[in-house]
Amino acid sequence: MSAAFTPKQRMLAAYRGQPCDRPPVAPEFWYYYPARLLGVDMIAFERDVPFWLALKRSFERWSCEGWGAAFADLRIGGMSLRRSETAIGEGRYRETTVQAFADTASSPRRSTTSASPPRWSDTR
Repeated sequence: MSAAFTPKQRMLAAYRGQPCDRPPVAPEFWYYYPARLLGVDMIAFERDVPFWLALKRSFERWSCEGWGAAFADLRIGGMSLRRSETAIGEGRYRETTVQAFADTASSPRRSTTSASPPRWSDTR
């Protein structure tokens, strides 16, 4: 075993069940923490910051091993995707994304974004 592993080597060793220099730490950073680290509010974060970049900066800042999902912009034949955003109050927006397939019903997803930091009572 080498004296010091890189974060990537540490995560790969853990996935393979192999020994490494220390247990890997891979927290799941919720949006609020990377936004705060980057100095932007939640709306600017959602609109302007690529999530992979936010995770990378967070992992570097807190010196931990990281993992994150990368989502390709996958288009399937016969699928349409429609996104709209509506202001619902001062600094608050409701985003609606509707995914529809030619042969099935549509699947709407709605979320609310606020510029202010989250409160635990808002999460459900």
